Amino acid sequence: MIRQNRSNTHRIFVTALFVIAFQTIFALSSSMYSNLVPSIGATYSLPLKGISLINMSREVGNMGAMLLALFLLDRTDKNTMIWLMTLGFGVGMLLLKATPTFSTLLLIWVGIGSTGALVDNLCATYMADLYGEARGKYVSILHAFFAIGSMVGPQVAAYFLTVGNGWTGAYGFMGSVASITALVFVATMLVMKRPVPAVTNMDQTGTRRKIPFKLIFANKNLRWLCIATGLMSSAFYINIWTPSYLQTLDPVVYTVTFCSIITTLGYLGMIISRSLFGILGNKITPEGYLQWSSLFSAVVIVMLLSAGNKFLWPIGILLYGVVNGAQFTARFLLAFREYPEYTSTVAALTSMFGAFGGIIFNYVISS
Repeated sequence: MIRQNRSNTHRIFVTALFVIAFQTIFALSSSMYSNLVPSIGATYSLPLKGISLINMSREVGNMGAMLLALFLLDRTDKNTMIWLMTLGFGVGMLLLKATPTFSTLLLIWVGIGSTGALVDNLCATYMADLYGEARGKYVSILHAFFAIGSMVGPQVAAYFLTVGNGWTGAYGFMGSVASITALVFVATMLVMKRPVPAVTNMDQTGTRRKIPFKLIFANKNLRWLCIATGLMSSAFYINIWTPSYLQTLDPVVYTVTFCSIITTLGYLGMIISRSLFGILGNKITPEGYLQWSSLFSAVVIVMLLSAGNKFLWPIGILLYGVVNGAQFTARFLLAFREYPEYTSTVAALTSMFGAFGGIIFNYVISS
């Protein structure tokens, strides 16, 4: 019995390493987009409206994936789904390398948006299932690697643009990495055998239980969490919009290089925040962290906007990342705590409110 437990612990560890790899690949590939989209637009001679169609295609795929995750994902085998979606994500990027017609390009982006969103959901929820009560530590580690991937992605995009391979080369490379990693995972599972997760929604006969949608939708804690997720979604976009804001103030003072450094420091703060949250998870509750991080984040932003000092921005954005970088993780953990057997469902539900909040925030900023 002890030997079986040790063997399963080893299988869980190896599987978790692959989950971290999938999460990092997704984050890195997704964060390349903002740097590559001007090159995509130039290839197809697109006006801003044409580029917005690409963005809309990604969002259509993303929203479709959220609905799928909400109603179906917890009724599937996540060990199988995670490599299938990663493979689909990789194949989608490989198809971009062929420089298809614009209409085909939009369809491919719908596929990339949907498979990518499912990979993102599955990484967090499968990690939570694998480790059960210890999920807080390991989901925090997972999301720290998400931040690392997000920080490295723009550099990878810049490299491919510099060496002349352009956006097709960048997506071709990451598509190959994603596809190969998924296939290596399949081979590893065949040789090693699948791990038994700490949490499962199967009954004693091995049949998956029906998802209790009525109970989930009626849960007061989840309702408040969904509202909070929508309101807090703007926190992530601060790091994205700050460079644009500063360059509209004074492009000579706030150069592209300076703004790039600020963005990197924001992601670095996020990595530190999520790592600390994982280490101190037993001493910090998710709800307590969300309350205080929201308060201090607002204080940091108000001070930065009021001071108007160039050299305070790098320090302030780094501090901002450290203060609120683990909010995404904390919100997931609160949702998982309510329904640990249905992690994909509650994660998708809160993410939909987060996406809606992000849309409103971007609309307000752009207008």
